[in-house]
Amino acid sequence: MEPSKHAKKRMQQRGFRSQTLELLLTFGRLKTAKGGANKLFIGNNEYAVASSELKKAIQLLDKVRNKTIVFSEDTIITVYYSY
Repeated sequence: MEPSKHAKKRMQQRGFRSQTLELLLTFGRLKTAKGGANKLFIGNNEYAVASSELKKAIQLLDKVRNKTIVFSEDTIITVYYSY
């Protein structure tokens, strides 16, 4: 989703980063806005879901640290620890 010129200006003014948009797009609740547009926001329920998912991702990230996959095209050749 590409921000308009107006949205880019407001993002800069309000400190919205691209990561903020990604989180809203991934975890946000969709509602209809005035004029038939849509809006996404993170309420308490969405926050709880996102927080849980991101904690799981961090735990997984810890488990894959220092692990390597060697591949060619779509075939995995080997895997190993890389300390």
